[in-house]
Amino acid sequence: MKTFNNKLRLLIGFLALVVITGSCVPEGEFLGDKGQTLVKLYPQNYNKVLFAPVATSQTVAALEVRRDVGGEADLNSSTTVVLKFDKDASMINEFNDLNDTYFSLLPSTLYSSLPAVGTDGNLSLTFGPGEFVKSIMITVPNVFDFDFSQKYALAYKLVSVSGTGIKSLAVSDTTVVEIGAQNAYEGWYHSVGFRDHPVNGVYTVDDDKYLYTIDQYTVETYTGDYVNYRLWITVDPLAPLANNVTIMSPDVMLFDNDPTVNARGITGGYNHYDPVNKVYYLYYYYNANAPRVIQETITKK
Repeated sequence: MKTFNNKLRLLIGFLALVVITGSCVPEGEFLGDKGQTLVKLYPQNYNKVLFAPVATSQTVAALEVRRDVGGEADLNSSTTVVLKFDKDASMINEFNDLNDTYFSLLPSTLYSSLPAVGTDGNLSLTFGPGEFVKSIMITVPNVFDFDFSQKYALAYKLVSVSGTGIKSLAVSDTTVVEIGAQNAYEGWYHSVGFRDHPVNGVYTVDDDKYLYTIDQYTVETYTGDYVNYRLWITVDPLAPLANNVTIMSPDVMLFDNDPTVNARGITGGYNHYDPVNKVYYLYYYYNANAPRVIQETITKK
């Protein structure tokens, strides 16, 4: 019996040691990663790249591959990493399903990549001695060739590591990169004014609005306080400042309520944009038979 009790004590002690040792592993650290040279994508899962609103070639880093070395010997060695490019948009579609987004694959005619994607859909990066970071560079000749009604993206998956190092087990091995552009007019604004309804009276406009890029000179918001109709505002940089804006909507016919119209006797004005103070002055209406007259001043915040 004494021998049995001694063995039981030893077994309990061993199990306690296992529990204590396991509890010392920091949260998020995998034992298989410990002491290794780890290779991972950065950022993980999602990144966003915005190009400037200029019609000239631009190059940016879409994604980084990082090598976290495990020691001096590893630092002085080489590592080759292979990424799979999302040629068929399957990674992007999976991301859309999981995140309720609606990205589409950026057409290859609109950009080039360094390193280039091979015919097998893969691209490779090699870390030489002393190197920690490699980037995938994207060059866009002209962002205004984009279809701004689309939300573009590229996606990559880390598939293999050779030489020194292993794939990190602690982070995602896939990243979706949103590729976008914004013109000089996009941003947050504050709108004040009114929408005069022929039956229901006057509705006050006093809203913060985000104006989204449609093309080089056009942004999108909504009409007055009425969010059901989109409003596209286009600046003509060559027109006189007093009348340099046109408006339209893909949802309803809009009419200018300029001083020659004064719909329903409501004093109008010419649609124009003040580029110094970044202010839109808009006068318009919809429904020709019973005009809903809108006047709003939209000022950059």
